[in-house]
Amino acid sequence: MWDEKILKIMPAVLFLFCILQTFELGLTILDMYKTEKLEKEVRNNLETLESINETLHDLIHAQGMKK
Repeated sequence: MWDEKILKIMPAVLFLFCILQTFELGLTILDMYKTEKLEKEVRNNLETLESINETLHDLIHAQGMKK
C-alpha cells in the first residue's frame, strides 16, 4: 500500500526537483553576469585611479623641480 503511493509520488517529486534545479541554475547564471559587470566597473575605476595617481605624481614632481 505504501509502496504504491510512494511510487506514484516519486516521479512528481523528481520532476519538481528538476524544475527547482533549473531555476537555481538560471539565477546563478544571472548572478554571474552581474558579478562580471561589477568586476569590469571596478577594473575601469582602478585604471582611472591609477591614471589620476600618475598625473598627480608628475604634477608634484614638476612642482618640486621648479623650486
